[in-house]
Amino acid sequence: MRNIAALLAIMVTAPALRAPAQAVWRVDAKPVLDVSSNASTGKVLFARVTGATRLSDGTIVIADADDKVLHFFDATGKPLHSAGHEGSGPGEFRHVTWLGRCSGDSLHVWDMLQQRMAVFAPGGAFVRQYAVPSDSASGATPLMTLACSSRGVIAFQGQPVMSKTRGAPKNPA
Repeated sequence: MRNIAALLAIMVTAPALRAPAQAVWRVDAKPVLDVSSNASTGKVLFARVTGATRLSDGTIVIADADDKVLHFFDATGKPLHSAGHEGSGPGEFRHVTWLGRCSGDSLHVWDMLQQRMAVFAPGGAFVRQYAVPSDSASGATPLMTLACSSRGVIAFQGQPVMSKTRGAPKNPA
């Protein structure tokens, strides 16, 4: 036990083993861009933002889970148009959970309640939708974490189901 304590003391105090300090981050008081939550008409545009991305031409797309739409803004933050709406049909949402820019400027939108991904063109036109393969063998519940690479590879992870007897995941992987 003394050897372990001595080793820990050496590791903590040894200058060569210390990690370098991280750079200090500063947040400017003036935003680079302010996409106002109120339109000129006074209508609230955002209720519960679940994703946002900037396209290659500067267009900003913001997903709103409560409105169940994608809001498009120009590079200066001026509202352009919206895409999608509430429903169960193609290009419609029941619960917008995630928005990601994939493979160029394709917009992928995960609807957790419908368990499907909707794909929109950069201008907002609905392109297609698809189901993400379930992982019922591992006991994973609906997707909780999603990411998309610039090459269009989508990675996802379900939330493990907790064991009723032990309170631990059936498959933590």
